[in-house]
Amino acid sequence: MTQPMDSAIWSNVEFAGHRAAIASVESATDAGYGDVLQRRARARARLLRQLQTRFDLPLRPVHKDKNSAPVWPRGQRGSITHWRTRSVCLLYPGNDLNWGIDLEGPADGQAIAAISTEALCPQELELLGADLSRDCALVFSAKESFYKAAYPTVGHIFGFDALRLRSRPANHLMQFELAYDLSRDLTKGRAITVAYRPFAGAYLTWTALACAPDISAAS
Repeated sequence: MTQPMDSAIWSNVEFAGHRAAIASVESATDAGYGDVLQRRARARARLLRQLQTRFDLPLRPVHKDKNSAPVWPRGQRGSITHWRTRSVCLLYPGNDLNWGIDLEGPADGQAIAAISTEALCPQELELLGADLSRDCALVFSAKESFYKAAYPTVGHIFGFDALRLRSRPANHLMQFELAYDLSRDLTKGRAITVAYRPFAGAYLTWTALACAPDISAAS
C-alpha cells in the first residue's frame, strides 16, 4: 500500500545571495503505515526525488557515513529535517556550499529545561530574556542547522557549546560566533549567521557554509 501524503509545500530559501529549494510534506500518522522512522524515510526519499527532478539533477540517493550523517551526491548539497509528522528537504544544485536546515516547534516547560541544560550556556540564557518558549527553540534549531552545515568540513561530532549566541534573534536572523576551533576554516571567533522564519506551525532555521575546495572537488 502506498503511504498517503498531502501535497508538498514548495518554497525557496536564500542565504548570502545563494538560493536553494525546499519541499515539505506531512506523512501519514496511521500506525498501519509503519513506524515513525519508516514514514520519515519514505517522505525523505519522495521529497528528494521531487527536488532533484525540479533542478534536472540525477536521481541519486543520499548515503550515510559512519556517524549516520548524510553524504550527498556530487553536484548536489542539501539538508533534511523532521518535526513531529512534518518532513522538510532542502536541495542546492552545486558543490560550493554545505547547507543545514532544522524545524522545531515552540518549547514547553520541559523542553525549555532540557535545552537550557544541554544546548545553552548561562550567558545565552541571560541574553534571551523572558520569551524562552520561542527563543529557546530558535537557538536550539539554529545550532542544529549549523551542525549539519559544518559537519562535512569538520568531519566529526561536536557539541552545542561550539556556537555561542551574540545577540537576540531579530529580523529573521540570528548572530553567533564560534567558541573554539572546529577546523582550518571554522576557527574561534568566526561570525556565523543563521536565518529563520515561521513554517508549518513551527520555526524553520537554515544556514550555509562555504565548502572547502578539496572537499568540494572530491564529493
